[in-house]
Amino acid sequence: MKKLEIDALFKYTKSQFDKFKDNRADNKQYSMGDAVQSGLAIFSLKDSSMLEFNKRITERAGNLKRIFKINNPPPDGEVRKLLDEIAPVQIERVKRGVLQQVKQKGLFKEFEYFKGYKLLLIDGVHHFSSKKVHCKNCTQKKHEDGTITYSHSMLSAVIAHPEKKVVLPLCEEPIIQQDGVTKNDCALNASKRLLKKVRTRHLAEKFIRVEDALYANDPHIRDIQTEGDKFIIRVKPGSGAGSVIEQYEALLKITDGERAANKKAAAKAHKLYKWHGIEKPIENQPAVHKMEVKEEKILKVYHYVNDLYLNETHKDIKVNFVHYEERSIETGKIIKKFQWITDINLTDTSVVKVAKAGRSRWKIENETFNTLKNQGYHFKHNFGHGHKNLCTNFALLMMLAFLIDQIQQLSNELFVKALKKSEWKKYLWDDVRSFFKTMPFDSMEMIYNAIIYGFKIEYLAIRQSSD
Repeated sequence: MKKLEIDALFKYTKSQFDKFKDNRADNKQYSMGDAVQSGLAIFSLKDSSMLEFNKRITERAGNLKRIFKINNPPPDGEVRKLLDEIAPVQIERVKRGVLQQVKQKGLFKEFEYFKGYKLLLIDGVHHFSSKKVHCKNCTQKKHEDGTITYSHSMLSAVIAHPEKKVVLPLCEEPIIQQDGVTKNDCALNASKRLLKKVRTRHLAEKFIRVEDALYANDPHIRDIQTEGDKFIIRVKPGSGAGSVIEQYEALLKITDGERAANKKAAAKAHKLYKWHGIEKPIENQPAVHKMEVKEEKILKVYHYVNDLYLNETHKDIKVNFVHYEERSIETGKIIKKFQWITDINLTDTSVVKVAKAGRSRWKIENETFNTLKNQGYHFKHNFGHGHKNLCTNFALLMMLAFLIDQIQQLSNELFVKALKKSEWKKYLWDDVRSFFKTMPFDSMEMIYNAIIYGFKIEYLAIRQSSD
């Protein structure tokens, strides 16, 4: 899969960045492509700041040219200046091009979970906050003491599989102040824009959207079903789908005798309708099904019921409900408990897969945002805010670097071996940076080989300055 090897992808991104619109005069010292690729290089090398990247440009210049195709690395101020002016959609298009190559190689198919469907996880994260620095795109939170907190956030949609460590980030949508709107942007509004992106950019794909309780409302569910997707949404008491929990709890209280009497009454009503020449099916009351699975010291308990209504206002929206618990076999104590609504028909077989998919939502937090924050990407660090698009563009370049790394983990045997040798991603990034700074390499693949197999230096030449 040479097209997906890291060096081929760096060559591709640079070729696309070189095509970015540049309104500067012809006598420019630094090219647009070099500036944007430098931004990508910061996150690919996992430098802790723009300052760190800038300080190391001299000793890295050769490898930046050979590996990242950066001919003349701009200083940090020039990188920020140029990135601030770039429309974020341009960076998004490059990421789409990378994802298209992933599709062409058939790697999307590896994420199929239910037949024909992949899990789409959606969540948001803050990536900038300040009481002083701000721009026209910042959302604002006014405090009682009169101060204002300015921030940038972002929603991300990734495809994941419960049995894979790798996720593939498909699209991002900034939660920022929208043109012509006085109110703050919010996650729900951003999710509508994000899902429109997902649908238009991945027309052939079918998704099961795995979301939190914020999205358990009728307009959102109708939008999902209009698009032909399915959903697994967590629910909590008091949420938009809180009455589903109440219906489930009421059904639990019905005795076997009452259930039999209800069934008998329904059959009698059916006969009466039929006697009068009216064809009307038997409306059986939804029944709660229970299944238990023992795994070592844990008892997994599944309760599920089909054909409930979303809430009192929207009884026309039918949903199925899962109540899942993990209990200690020794003490009987409930260790974990989750509840979801879905439009997937529930059986003893499918309920296990639905619960596993519902729980996989942690992957967007753990495998995506936690990785970006704590495994070398420095997501919480402010690389630059700017006046227009800098803050958003840095976040998008970080997600592009993350996607390239995820592709390597999914399909590049050398990367996987290097990661195993380094034991942890953070240590792998340390090893890569060390080699990148001190020795000449023609490719990132050569650096992976050096990490895996070691190297031998026959002679070391130290050049002293003539000053």
